[in-house]
Amino acid sequence: MTSNAIFTAPCSYCRRGMHALCLGSRRGEKCTCGCQIGAPADYRTAPPDEPADALVEEGDIIAIMGKGRLSHGIAWLTTPKGGIRVSHVGMIVGAKPPLVNEALTRTRVRPLWVSIADAEHAWILKPLKLHRQFRWSIVERDVTYSAASYDYLKIFLQLADAIAGKIRGRRVSWFMTRLGFWNRPICSYEVGQSFAEEGLNFGVPDRAATPADIMLFAFKHQHDWYRILQIK
Repeated sequence: MTSNAIFTAPCSYCRRGMHALCLGSRRGEKCTCGCQIGAPADYRTAPPDEPADALVEEGDIIAIMGKGRLSHGIAWLTTPKGGIRVSHVGMIVGAKPPLVNEALTRTRVRPLWVSIADAEHAWILKPLKLHRQFRWSIVERDVTYSAASYDYLKIFLQLADAIAGKIRGRRVSWFMTRLGFWNRPICSYEVGQSFAEEGLNFGVPDRAATPADIMLFAFKHQHDWYRILQIK
């Protein structure tokens, strides 16, 4: 046990021993049963019997296709040919009831049903085998953006990348990776940076991920790493 433990909980890996949950980094901790808690995160770190049946879990992603012209413009510019069009993403930070942390004019937490009320379509992107220890860490990172002001400049940088990509016929992330370095969020930046906390990305630099990149990554790894549930 570490000296800065705030409480102990059953091992979420083998469900036999106890381990300390700490205010600091959990890297390198071990359960009393010997399980290594600090192993690097990936999409395959859940134990074989980890349940993945809940409709909504903390660390799931909500992907939305909005109704307005701006939403359709963003989706058209950023979605590759044949991809599922989405214009917005958020993070599920509470399961009972389902709560979404999302970057709007400010980053705020809203009930899931409120987030999707005005959407044309909505999906839940569920990492199937991501160990709950890493889900907690991702959610902890995500809520640090709570009440942060929306970074409208990043929208223009993403659009510049999208237009350059349309011209060159391939994915471009130059503007966001080189100029979008300040830590104020837009929706996909919030999700990308939160997953980057555990070394995970969506097939592109985490700073440059768009809603379309996140949906495409989940779609490509459907059934193996992700489950996609359309809820609207």
